[in-house]
Amino acid sequence: MQQITLGTAGHIDHGKSALIQHLTGTDPDRLKEEKARGITLDLGFAHYQASETRRISFVDVPGHEGLVHNMLAGAQGFSGVLLCIAADEGPMPQTIEHFNLCRLLGIQRGLVVLTKVDLAERDLLDLLRLELAELFAGSFLEKAPVFEVSAKTGQGIEALKEALAGPLFDPQEPSGPFRLPIDRAFSLKGFGTVVSGTVLSGQADKNSALWLYPEEKAVKLRGIQSASEEAASVRAGMRAAFNLAALAKEEIQRGFQLAEPHSLIVTQRLGIWLEPLAQEAERIKPRRWVKVFAHAAQAMGQLIPIDSFEPSTGPLYCLLKLDRPLALRFGDRLILRGGSPERSLGGALSLALTGPLNRRSRALLGELLPQLHQPGAEGQIEALVRLAGLGGLKTDQLGPRLGLGHKASERAVAALLARQALLQPDKSEALLIAPREARRVVDFFIRALQSYHKNHPEALGAPAEYFFGKVGRILPPGRVTGLLAWALRQNLLAKTDNFYHLGHFKGGLSKAQQSLLDRALNQLAETAPAVPGLFHLAEALQVEREPLFKTLKYAEKQGHTVQIDEDLFYRTADLETLKEILRSHMAQSKSITVIQFKELVGLSRKNAIALLEFFDQQRFTFRTGDQRVLRE
Repeated sequence: MQQITLGTAGHIDHGKSALIQHLTGTDPDRLKEEKARGITLDLGFAHYQASETRRISFVDVPGHEGLVHNMLAGAQGFSGVLLCIAADEGPMPQTIEHFNLCRLLGIQRGLVVLTKVDLAERDLLDLLRLELAELFAGSFLEKAPVFEVSAKTGQGIEALKEALAGPLFDPQEPSGPFRLPIDRAFSLKGFGTVVSGTVLSGQADKNSALWLYPEEKAVKLRGIQSASEEAASVRAGMRAAFNLAALAKEEIQRGFQLAEPHSLIVTQRLGIWLEPLAQEAERIKPRRWVKVFAHAAQAMGQLIPIDSFEPSTGPLYCLLKLDRPLALRFGDRLILRGGSPERSLGGALSLALTGPLNRRSRALLGELLPQLHQPGAEGQIEALVRLAGLGGLKTDQLGPRLGLGHKASERAVAALLARQALLQPDKSEALLIAPREARRVVDFFIRALQSYHKNHPEALGAPAEYFFGKVGRILPPGRVTGLLAWALRQNLLAKTDNFYHLGHFKGGLSKAQQSLLDRALNQLAETAPAVPGLFHLAEALQVEREPLFKTLKYAEKQGHTVQIDEDLFYRTADLETLKEILRSHMAQSKSITVIQFKELVGLSRKNAIALLEFFDQQRFTFRTGDQRVLRE
């Protein structure tokens, strides 16, 4: 069974509700006040079996100029629209506004219904058709069929029914993640809270994992209905009602949404493409508060110029700052209203939902918002990652920010990585960053290395850990390592052994330093294992303590020496010899005391204690009482 949703549009008292009632047998005006006053005040709903294979849900919207906010609450997600125009009056102000709103909302299909034709002469109808052809030229209604009907006499109703059963309005494909803006929330005795709306995308069943946005709160479904009947599942284009567990009606507002987890971005600042209505462009002023309508939600917003702000010349890119968070996806269409009296000013297309969306980033936004607006996944992804800055984006974050499916995102990302338009420093993190952001970090590393080389001219370079400390607050170690590897491939840095350095830098010891190191190592070898402390070693070599310490620390980095405590260095080879002596002793005695170790190898008490504590730290031995035992 095909199920679609169609909406009505048009001026007040132009026969929208009467037409729906004649087609379906249901009066869409459900409120007592509506029936008493004879006008539609809020959204009305009715269902119609157009054929054996097609069911249509109608959303009847109010036509009064003061109720446009209610009209907009239900006007998205339609498979098409029926624009109703009274034949005896022709297009009126709300006819024009509703038509413009449908166009700005991106509705692609529709038909025109001339109602009350029993009140108009043939000549008047012919003139009206000519007027409408001029009005709809270049729009989605330019080639739309026009039906002349009368709900009073039944004239033209059968022809309209045939059209509704035909191929004019095809069901939408359920692509993308599930999403339903809530245009109605109520309580039913014995059921609890029920919410309803028109499914914008995807499909869902009772077992689907869904969140309530913008709260980003998980919800549990008790049941689903469509067209007043129990439904196993619902999909794009269908009217649907969800019975929610453990949620009170008061916790839900019109404009909240049900959607798959992580499929929407909750934001109060976004980059948009503004499309003013020509006749209202002069009313659009920078930083003046306007009403923003996004699906069934409302907020107040300020338009912030990126460059020049000339709405009267046509569409332009700018920032939109909201007074409260809205849940959005890339490509969502918004409506802006304002002025006194309040009018529809224009529409907007959401492009950037995250990033440095502020005046300081005007130049970058001026470059990237048009790139986001252009079709093509690769260009859009590249622009979005550049906008994300040093924080980058993960591949699974691209969906709600660009409206791309998983496979399309993967293909585009693979192509961008292949030509190095984007980088992925740490594959385990799966984070994408722009090359220019990588270069910013590497330039910082270069400046840090310049300082390091100046302070440590004897060192071959800096270990990776040196850079971890420099940017540890903003970048994890895996990303730093990946950026260092990229810098090596770009010949921006060089590496010797495990040390990073500038390409022209030749580290190592000077002749005098190498001579000092050779003398120090010889002295340590001659006195081992009872080596002197640093003070006495410097005295024996007739040098200052500080240059001797730096030289021995350099040797430690090269693996030649080991610092045992603050004042004691051993050659690495001598430490291995001491370990072997301990192994041999404990193979028979199982344990050793400080005094036994001291006497075994001929050490001072100070050196014996320092060595055994060092072996404990290295997990070669462990202490139990006054004994040492091999961990091996």
